[in-house]
Amino acid sequence: MAPPVGDDVEIPGGVYRIGCDDTSVCLNNPTRAVSVGSFFIGRLEVTVDEYDRCVKSMSCADYRTALYIDEVAVITAPEAESYCRWSGGRLPTDVEWEVAARGRDGRIFPWGTVFSEALIATPVVENDGPNAGRVHYRGGTRPGGASPFGLRDMGGSLAEFTATTDNTVHVRGAPTGLASTDVNDFSAVRINIATHTLRAGVRCVHVAR
Repeated sequence: MAPPVGDDVEIPGGVYRIGCDDTSVCLNNPTRAVSVGSFFIGRLEVTVDEYDRCVKSMSCADYRTALYIDEVAVITAPEAESYCRWSGGRLPTDVEWEVAARGRDGRIFPWGTVFSEALIATPVVENDGPNAGRVHYRGGTRPGGASPFGLRDMGGSLAEFTATTDNTVHVRGAPTGLASTDVNDFSAVRINIATHTLRAGVRCVHVAR
């Protein structure tokens, strides 16, 4: 049985403007008004500890990477879908993810209109020991980069899976690799299309409590 919904944030329903007019920034995402119903979405990305609870329930695949329990789960799109379904929810749509990341004031990044490296949730590399070179993704470490609704790590940390109506894999909020020279990859308006083998993070949507 799935656990109760934990640290979720309620996003009010209504009309929001998403996308932007600069096509170099908003690839595949022109400006438009959208109407969404209210929903709940995770304040933080799903952690390894949370994902392991799904594995122990036999509802999620055991990917067996030696990660610490306070780190973000680095999983595939099917694994992300399985986890959200087990939790009683689903993946956020591109529209829901962007609304939760931007709010109503037209900001480009979750924290505002100007890129700041100090506000992105950056990965931490282990310097020595048996895990030397491994990348840690620690959730919630940059509270100043939160979205208008208080969601953290929507710019930086890992790219996050979103649901699509076709067979493509979309990720939001970070580049599909560990580094990028394009700051707009960390924005709340860029839609990146990834390979089906990509491993990324996820936060789930729950429509009813």
